[in-house]
Amino acid sequence: MHRSPRLLALLILLLAAGCGQGVRSAGQSPDAAGIPVDAALVTPRFGWVLTDQELLLTRDGGASFQPAALDLPAGSARAAAFIDATHGWAAAAAPDGTITVARTADAGGTWRAATVPAGIQISEVRLAFGDTGHGMVLARRATSPAFSAASLYATKDGGASWVQHTAPVAGDLAAEPDGTAWLAGGNAGDQLYRSSDLGEHWSRANLAFSSPVQSVVVARPVGGLLPVTVSRDGQNQVALLATDDGGSDWRETSVVPLRARGGPQVSAPVAVTSAGPLVVDPAGTTMYRVGPGGIAAAPQPRGLPAGVERVTFAADGDRAGWALAASGTCAQFKQNCSIEHDLLATSDGGSSWRQVRHWHEVV
Repeated sequence: MHRSPRLLALLILLLAAGCGQGVRSAGQSPDAAGIPVDAALVTPRFGWVLTDQELLLTRDGGASFQPAALDLPAGSARAAAFIDATHGWAAAAAPDGTITVARTADAGGTWRAATVPAGIQISEVRLAFGDTGHGMVLARRATSPAFSAASLYATKDGGASWVQHTAPVAGDLAAEPDGTAWLAGGNAGDQLYRSSDLGEHWSRANLAFSSPVQSVVVARPVGGLLPVTVSRDGQNQVALLATDDGGSDWRETSVVPLRARGGPQVSAPVAVTSAGPLVVDPAGTTMYRVGPGGIAAAPQPRGLPAGVERVTFAADGDRAGWALAASGTCAQFKQNCSIEHDLLATSDGGSSWRQVRHWHEVV
């Protein structure tokens, strides 16, 4: 199955770690089918998990999950997005080069689908909506990792119809209600593009760092800040950049240290909370809150494993949250390897985490 460059790099680092921190003992049984692609907690009770086989919905904070009643092509080239507990979308690419985009306006009770005839072989799909009407789908072309080519499609009617635009690179998408769109990606993951018209036109942003950096992986803007995972003087950090011109130019304002080992396309997850952005070390050992008074270390998380890829908190507070993590297991040195994927939940703002769901992947 296809994996994104970022996930591939993360898995390489995890497996290279042998039996280091966060690596499970062999033989743990999974409790869920498929492989997770993405997940998010939307409210303290409503959340979703997208796997390569199905979209799972919960209405009790993760105590139970039900498969969504929609038919999407199987595989990892798929994405989902909910802007609230009612309105959501799911997209998946088929081998014939078409993209199916399904939408719901009743919390997943019913779905309506549209087909986008991309006409290309697709290895990755990204999806972003700024409100109930305006959204985008980005389809990465199935080419060598040395290339970063993609096709972009935009909608202004909630996903009923789509218009193709030119995408400058493949990467991660974000959309805002006013039509502003962000695209973070490129061959090395070091580029940020901004659009003021939902992807019809793009301009590359300028990034300025306070001192030289050896590697750069740009994420989507979060809470008015641009998180950039960098390597500087042998140390891994998250540089936080700010803009005063709407996103054309960004300059480094603060730095968060990381314990996790760096690597190409690996970045630290940054979650939106009511108290400001929360930077999570992929090692699972430290979190940092970014607020008006600067950066402060949050309580050391208990139960959060190494290999954290994605962290989200419910939109109406900062107590309930989810994390996706992946850890490597090898029965013999770099042989008979597998990846253990976990969905974890917190109800105390990230101080403690518990496993909600588990997947096992043989690699």
